[in-house]
Amino acid sequence: MDILKEVYKKAVRKKAKIVFVEGEDKRVKEAIKIINKKKLCLPIVLVKGSLEERLNEGVSLLKENKADGLIAGCLLGTAKVARAAFTFKKGLVSGNMLMLKGKGSALHEPDSNLHEPGTNPQKNKYFIFADASVIPEPNEEQLAVIAKNANELALNLNIKPRIAFLSFSTNKSSEHTSVEKVRKAVEIAKKNKLNCDGEMQVDAALISWIGKVKFPKSEIAGNANVLIFPDLNSGNISYKLVERLGGYRAIGPILSNLEKPVNVLSKGCNSQDIVDLAAITGVEC
Repeated sequence: MDILKEVYKKAVRKKAKIVFVEGEDKRVKEAIKIINKKKLCLPIVLVKGSLEERLNEGVSLLKENKADGLIAGCLLGTAKVARAAFTFKKGLVSGNMLMLKGKGSALHEPDSNLHEPGTNPQKNKYFIFADASVIPEPNEEQLAVIAKNANELALNLNIKPRIAFLSFSTNKSSEHTSVEKVRKAVEIAKKNKLNCDGEMQVDAALISWIGKVKFPKSEIAGNANVLIFPDLNSGNISYKLVERLGGYRAIGPILSNLEKPVNVLSKGCNSQDIVDLAAITGVEC
């Protein structure tokens, strides 16, 4: 399934009013042309005043229901955009990265030595990584909420979530306080009826034959498409490695648990990233 194609269709139907705070940026200008051509949303482009003033103006437009969502971050820092987003928080806010397969992905190369000869590697072309931008050291309850938030995003994007809670341990292969935290989070998430499992190492989560060896009774192992990281260090480092070395595109952070969607651009984004995030934001409205 082409995830973005489906997202674009939903965005066109929604016709959300999205605020673009950094209207003077060349990438934003290029993105707005594409957005208007594809009719993905009704853009409100801000160019007057300082960046901070425009961010505050955008928040006011959301509060007054004159806009439905907001995007910023290609010039503003992530922390400033996140603080603005917290104005609309319903509970624990977490940041998700939508990872889309591009050319040259090592994880999906059939001849890669990551895979046993004669077996099929993980076939997913998209993943959700969480939390990659907000909560530095989540406890077990917060990890379970992060998974719940990622689950809701997946469903909103027409992805059937299969959630793996990641660790350096798989199926009680090691003991440590950080591993115990992940196990407790899994217990909470399962009580909340999430389709999840853990704790597991990332190779057991992604590669079918490794999942069968390391976690034979798990239906998630080897087939995960939503990855929950034990802390912000691991989540942020992992998505950037997969993006820069693994041939994936990273869209987000897509913030969860907000009354009004406020999403963050990377300072290294391009115009297509902005278009895609605009469509996702529109769907969230």
